[in-house]
Amino acid sequence: MDPITEGLKKIILAGIGAVAITADKTTEVVDELVKRGEITVEQGKALNNELKHSVKSAATAGKKDFEGFVGNLSKEDLEALKNEIRKAEEAETDAENSADDEETVDDLDDADDNDL
Repeated sequence: MDPITEGLKKIILAGIGAVAITADKTTEVVDELVKRGEITVEQGKALNNELKHSVKSAATAGKKDFEGFVGNLSKEDLEALKNEIRKAEEAETDAENSADDEETVDDLDDADDNDL
């Protein structure tokens, strides 16, 4: 994989991971504080909303950085990136189809076992 694609992949995964982890942890912390009585439910809701807004702002900034990065790519690099995305989508589709096929085989095996 070329350096541009690898770098782009890392940026995207880091952004997605950061947003997901932050949202999960935020909810856990607020719920724990409410449970322990250190803040009221209303304060917890307000804090959670404020933190979600902060996460959304960070995600928007990351999106702008990404758009700036992609906007500065040459036509050749952009085409290479599109090809890598297509390959990744095809691999994901193949993996999903393979998993579906395995489930079907397992279902058939279970049905055969029940017939006995």
